[in-house]
Amino acid sequence: IADETFEGCTGLTSVTIGTSVTSIGGSAFEDCTGLTGTLTIPNSVTKIGYGAFSGCTGLTSVSIGNSVTSIGESAFSRCTGLTGTLTIPNSVTSIGVLAFRGCSGLTSVTIGNSVTSIGRSAFYGCTFNKVICEAITPPEIGRLNNSAFSDETYNVPLLVPVASIPLYKEAFDWKRFTNILEINPEEVTDIILDKTEATLIIGDNLKLTATVEPENVTNPTITWSSDNVEVATVSEDGTVTAVAVGTANITATCGSASATCRVKVEAIPVEQIILSMTEWSGTVGESVTLSATVLPDDATNKHIVWSSSDEIIATVDDNGLVQLIASGNCIIKATTTDGSDISAECKIVSLPVSGLSEVENDNITTFDVYNMQGEIIRINCDSDELQHLLPGIYIIRNSNYVNKIIIR
Repeated sequence: IADETFEGCTGLTSVTIGTSVTSIGGSAFEDCTGLTGTLTIPNSVTKIGYGAFSGCTGLTSVSIGNSVTSIGESAFSRCTGLTGTLTIPNSVTSIGVLAFRGCSGLTSVTIGNSVTSIGRSAFYGCTFNKVICEAITPPEIGRLNNSAFSDETYNVPLLVPVASIPLYKEAFDWKRFTNILEINPEEVTDIILDKTEATLIIGDNLKLTATVEPENVTNPTITWSSDNVEVATVSEDGTVTAVAVGTANITATCGSASATCRVKVEAIPVEQIILSMTEWSGTVGESVTLSATVLPDDATNKHIVWSSSDEIIATVDDNGLVQLIASGNCIIKATTTDGSDISAECKIVSLPVSGLSEVENDNITTFDVYNMQGEIIRINCDSDELQHLLPGIYIIRNSNYVNKIIIR
């Protein structure tokens, strides 16, 4: 088909190219804007000339025959109706300058394995989401301060033969691609974790290890996640940190495969209770406050309960205040409530208070009487007068004698 044969024939709506045609000349169908649908270049054609179908905006797809070796300058430029994937067959060795410039509807391109050169701006204005180039050796790109692709294209994946990845990363223009991957990568089929269940204490760390199968997976990158970060978090390398009591599922994901470890986080248990004293003695009516130190300092539940082995002899309240009730011995105990069953004990010796008989036996005639607050309530009192005091504990004193008594 000679140069410019059907140029500008805007009324044409379709074209069938016979199998005897071997070449399509320059501008042969340029600006045939009425052509629609799919254009099929038969296998008999070996050359597509410059601007052959430039400006055929109604074409939606093009099938290039397997005998075409060269696609001329601007051959399909401004074919804005082309959509989907453009396939350059393995027979093609060269793609001309501006060959597909402005074909903004194309979403991807596969470049055959025989292409050795691509002209400047050959795919400029094409909004590809990926580029596949099957050539072992990176095709040479036109170097007149112009690239083959639009700037944004260099941010999409470039898929090439795995052995050629280092070559593309060094080749002019190709090296601008930020994500160069293997064609037909080996996909992950399974992930195996070294643990599927784990129990941690708040603050503990656990390093999980994930094995991806098969071993030759192209992209073995693993993404870690926790479904309950308030209980347990996980870092990029699979290190789990226990945060609070509860349960969290830690998941490793690679491609379409995933594996999960169920992590149970428990409280930091109490390990020891230290009391302010382990033995104390006093007389009936006296009191003392015991204090307890719970270790470790970061124990989750440091609450304790106090108890007396014999409340007839001594009682203890929630604050550790011990009150002596009667003479004898007993044990005051502080016990954890976190389930660790840790406790500490203080031995209590309750001594009797001197009574009136002792005062009489001491042959003391008169004395002063004080209450337990140190206030004097009787002066020059004798033992008979003591019988009239209200029940309670008192201090009696004269110049040579001091004693504590209880009136019941």
